[in-house]
Amino acid sequence: MRTKPIRTKKMRTKSIRAKKNCYLSVEELESRLVLTLPRPDHVVLVMMENHNYNEIIGVSSAPYINNTLAAQGALMTNSFAIEHPSEPNYLDIFSGSNQGVTDDTFPPPGAPYTTPDLGGELIKAGFTFGGYSEDMASVGYTGDGPYG
Repeated sequence: MRTKPIRTKKMRTKSIRAKKNCYLSVEELESRLVLTLPRPDHVVLVMMENHNYNEIIGVSSAPYINNTLAAQGALMTNSFAIEHPSEPNYLDIFSGSNQGVTDDTFPPPGAPYTTPDLGGELIKAGFTFGGYSEDMASVGYTGDGPYG
């Protein structure tokens, strides 16, 4: 197959001989060279707070993290909180901002928030989102503290 290059007064395109009797224009080659990143099926975020690395890695009381996640390469060795205490960090990672929260006051000032967040943006893009929080009384719980 042979294609003739497009030639105009303003633009000249060179053809590149790709195979015997086959010419491709630069534009045709360009679309073939664009690399796409693989799209993961799932993204899992595990946050371990209030523990040092040596209190989790290699400790028998954390078998899933040690025998599954870390053993398969999910070993984060240089990860730290942005600020202290915990609540602002959760907001930072979920919405990209601490929303002005600087402590663990419950409910946090300004809640509920109307700014874009990870869950809402995933759902808006046609994906699903699930959140799992330790020690919460029920799904969607908004009471005072984790146990009601």
